[in-house]
Amino acid sequence: MTAHAPGADSDLRYFAEFVPRAAGVSPLPVDYAHLVNRYGGQSGLDLDGLRNGAAMVADVVVTMRAQCSAQSRALTRVAAAWHGAAADVAVSGIARRLERAYADTDAMSGVQRALEEAASVIDDAVRAKSDLVASVDPSAIGGRSVREIDGMLAAALGESPDSTAESWLREVLVPQVRAHVDAVLDLCAAVERVVLGAHRMVDDAMVAVDPAPYRRTTEPESTFAPADPVQGASVPPVGADPGQCGCDGAGDTHSGIDSDVGADEAGTGAESVPPADPEQGATETAAPAPVEEQAAPGAEVVAEAPAPQSGMLDFGPTGEPVRRRDAPREPDRTEREPDSGAELATAGPL
Repeated sequence: MTAHAPGADSDLRYFAEFVPRAAGVSPLPVDYAHLVNRYGGQSGLDLDGLRNGAAMVADVVVTMRAQCSAQSRALTRVAAAWHGAAADVAVSGIARRLERAYADTDAMSGVQRALEEAASVIDDAVRAKSDLVASVDPSAIGGRSVREIDGMLAAALGESPDSTAESWLREVLVPQVRAHVDAVLDLCAAVERVVLGAHRMVDDAMVAVDPAPYRRTTEPESTFAPADPVQGASVPPVGADPGQCGCDGAGDTHSGIDSDVGADEAGTGAESVPPADPEQGATETAAPAPVEEQAAPGAEVVAEAPAPQSGMLDFGPTGEPVRRRDAPREPDRTEREPDSGAELATAGPL
C-alpha cells in the first residue's frame, strides 16, 4: 500500500473551488497547482515496502538469536573439556566473536523496530493531513454557497462595483481561504519532516550494525622446525636395479640431470679417450680405488660384487673387452650342483 494519494476531487475539493475565486480578489501565497503538488509529496511512498522489510529483518533476528544461543552452549562445553594455553586462546577468540554476534543481533532488532515505526509514523502523518483537509466544507464559506459567492464576485468586479459584495469578499472569503492554504502548507511541511525523521531513524539503526566481516580466531604460530635431512649417500634397497634407483654400481647416487650434464661436458669440454691399443696385450691400467663412503645410520648396506681378477680380460680389435684364452674358466653358476657321488662321477670336468 502506498501513502494516501489525494486528488482535487476528494481531499482538495475545497481548494479547487475557492482558491481560484479568492485569488481573483486578492493574491494568495500559492496557486492551486502548487498546492496540489505540495500536498501530494508523500503519495509515492511505499509503506508496504517498509513493513515487508521489517518482517524480513524480524525473521533474520529470530535466526540470529537461535544461532547465538547454540554457539553459547557449544562454547561452554568446549571451555569445560579443553584446557591449556591453546584452549585459552581459542575460547577467548570465540567468546569475543560471540559477544559481537549478540551485539549485531540487537542492532538488527533495532533496524526491525525502526522500519516498523517508520511505516507507522509516516502512515499516521499522511492520514492526519488527509483527514484534516477533507474536513473542510467545500460547498460554502461564511454561510454562502459557491453560487452565491460567484454572484458577489460578479457584482464586486463589474462595471458598477458593489461595495457590500466587495467588502464581504475581502473580509470573509479571502482571509478564510488564505488561512486554509497556510494551514495546508504548514501541514505538508510537518509531514515532510516526519518522513525525513523516519528515514533518519532507519539510517541510524542501520549504522549501529557493524559491517566488518567476522574473521577467524588468530592461532599462535608453531615453533616446530623440521630437522635437516641426513647428509651422505643414499643406499638403494636390496635387489634394486642401479639404473632404476638413480645410483651407479658403487652405490653413489646421481640424478638424470647430473648424468645428462656430465655427458654434455664429456662430449664438448674434454677430448674423448681413444680405445686401448689391442697390441698392448694384457697391459691394463689399474682403476683407482673407490672412495669408501659412510652410509646413513640405520640404512642397509649392500655387499658389492667382486671385481674381475686382473689378467682375465683382454681387448679386441675394436677395443671391446674379451676373455683371454689362457684365463681360468669360471664355473657355470647356472648348472645344478651334483647331489651324489654317481652324479659327480658323470658330471665331467669343471
